[in-house]
Amino acid sequence: MGKMNWNPWVGMDMAAEELDRLMGKSCPGAAAVWKPVADMVEDSKGVVIRLDVPGVSLEDVTVEIKGNELLVYGIRRFGRDEHSNAFHVLERPCGPFVRRFTLPVSVDRDSVRARLKHGELTVSVARKKVRRRTIPVNQP
Repeated sequence: MGKMNWNPWVGMDMAAEELDRLMGKSCPGAAAVWKPVADMVEDSKGVVIRLDVPGVSLEDVTVEIKGNELLVYGIRRFGRDEHSNAFHVLERPCGPFVRRFTLPVSVDRDSVRARLKHGELTVSVARKKVRRRTIPVNQP
């Protein structure tokens, strides 16, 4: 089994999101915020991040690198014809979203590639090519 990093603040984020939901900050309100689920895997080739973003169009998602962070943000829009309907259940979140991922130093930040297909956003970052060189040892 691979190494997993535990972040104690994740629970706080989830609690804040649930509180927002309970207080009525849900779609189609403009202040709605949701967090797509994601997996981040590192292997010998680099890092791959997969996010579930069903219903998000290509024009509504942005991937950026700032320092050692990869940011993915965008919006899932509420359907036009759905505003006039009387909902009995409304569980699919919509509105803006932001995800941040800290990248390892071993990746090449210029090699980022992103693809959106069938509601899954896949972001790949290749590992840096390691140059090996011999250091001469001198006598004093």
